[in-house]
Amino acid sequence: MKKQNRKYWEERSINRFLESEKSSKKYINKIEKIYDQANKNIQRDIENIYDNYAKEVGIDKQMLKTKLTERETNKVWKLLSKLGLNKYVKDNYKSRISRLEEIQAQVYAKAKGIYKDEKKLQDLSHKRTIKDNYYKTIYDTQMGTELGFNFNRLDEQTIDNMLNEKWTGKNYSERIWKNTDKLANELSTIIGGALLSGQSIEKTTRQIRERFNSNQYNARRLARNEMIHFHHEAEFEAYREMGIDKYLVTATLDIKTCRECQALDMKVYDTKDRKVGINAPQFHVNCRCTEIPNIDNDILKSLERRARNPITDENEVIKNISYNEWIKQYDGVVPKTDIFQSNKNIYYNTKKLKLLDEKLVKINVKQLNNLLDKYPKIANFVKEKGLHFSSKNTNAIAVTSHTNDMSYLSINLSQDYYNDYNKYHNTVLQGIRENNFMPCKNKNVDTYALTHEFGHLVENYLINIYNINNPKEYNSFIKQIKIEKKANLRKKIFAEYEKKICDKISQDIYGIALKNNKDFKIKDNLSTYGHEKSQEFFAECFANMESGKPNELGKAMKEYLKGKI
Repeated sequence: MKKQNRKYWEERSINRFLESEKSSKKYINKIEKIYDQANKNIQRDIENIYDNYAKEVGIDKQMLKTKLTERETNKVWKLLSKLGLNKYVKDNYKSRISRLEEIQAQVYAKAKGIYKDEKKLQDLSHKRTIKDNYYKTIYDTQMGTELGFNFNRLDEQTIDNMLNEKWTGKNYSERIWKNTDKLANELSTIIGGALLSGQSIEKTTRQIRERFNSNQYNARRLARNEMIHFHHEAEFEAYREMGIDKYLVTATLDIKTCRECQALDMKVYDTKDRKVGINAPQFHVNCRCTEIPNIDNDILKSLERRARNPITDENEVIKNISYNEWIKQYDGVVPKTDIFQSNKNIYYNTKKLKLLDEKLVKINVKQLNNLLDKYPKIANFVKEKGLHFSSKNTNAIAVTSHTNDMSYLSINLSQDYYNDYNKYHNTVLQGIRENNFMPCKNKNVDTYALTHEFGHLVENYLINIYNINNPKEYNSFIKQIKIEKKANLRKKIFAEYEKKICDKISQDIYGIALKNNKDFKIKDNLSTYGHEKSQEFFAECFANMESGKPNELGKAMKEYLKGKI
């Protein structure tokens, strides 16, 4: 357990802020392009309007004042509705309107239409800022303390609540509306006044361009300001989740730093008393202040308790892992009742495992983790897919299962055998003596079944690699599975497909054993259980290799796996 110095937390906080800025910049650039395109579209419309209503003596004002027929008015309204712009046009335009009002309605609607696209981009930007900074704050804390503690995932409802919350009187959606509403009204007024006064097209286009530039600047400033707000909100949400009850304000101290921020630098506050703009960033527009957690010994002890695996009673230690690797374990995972997720992406069903003998569970969980440490490729496979570790009622001592795409992997210990240490130990020992299982040292008897199941996990990894390297064959298999409506026939297709792959693997191992020993006899080296099918052949050979008494098949397995796992 570590307690990093202040410099670590300051650097991580600043880096997260810069990452949020960089991420939001992409969305802000897209928002600017929306304004640029709307400006071009309206400028083109203005040119057409001047062409249509210009006379030798100037604009035909009388024609502009002429009322549209009811049919023409309805046509205008239907067109706006079809474009999804009708909701932005005032209700009085539904009745008969003049040609000038028609023009103003269309300009207003097109300018107001920016709102939908701008809000969509800000939605995406702010959701990403919230999600990224929440998890990165927790990641930095885990790296700083080296504790892989449990925490709640950030659900969509929490994110939506944060987005909808009003600060300084409005939420960001209302501020976008206000900005685009101002632009739409100003453009409508400009075009109406310009046409009635006979103003030149050059002056009109210049005024419109100036309005767009002004509102585009406001939109950019608004988006960045909201990003800063949501960045800090996500950070404090992470603090609350981790039980961090105090924080320090840190100001970027340079010639740009205002006196207010200078005075607040390194002040400590209670998280429960946090008030944006008073004792927490942001304190003003474009504020560069950040905050760092105040992690004292009490907080460390609290995080240490949360990092304690209830199965092994040991702390989950985490270090030397990149954020991208770390987030794969947590992102999008819905918390499950009675599930403890380790930093190796193993989901321990604590409720069901408590039904078993405590000593057996701890020994086998330790063996599982030792095997994952020994075989990094299998550990990465588990980290990517996730492994569910539990118990169930089953006649077998232990079982594994997986889906055809390997998106679900599980190991289950039998509740009938593992609930009694002596029953399990004597059953496996007798099985080894009677050649039902492969040779094994006495000290490894208690983990033999788990090691056998890990062998199935290794074979699942090899099947997955085969599928990746043979996409046509795999896609054809998946297509068959999807077409077949009967569950029993889908199961048969699944079994036949994997049997073909596993048969080839078993033949290769058998071939290595024959090559190493020309007098090799399968009946003298393979357990009864290993004869059932090629998958069991593989798992038994793996268990023999790992259990201290490797015979010719165990030695062949070791040779086969070189470079593969």
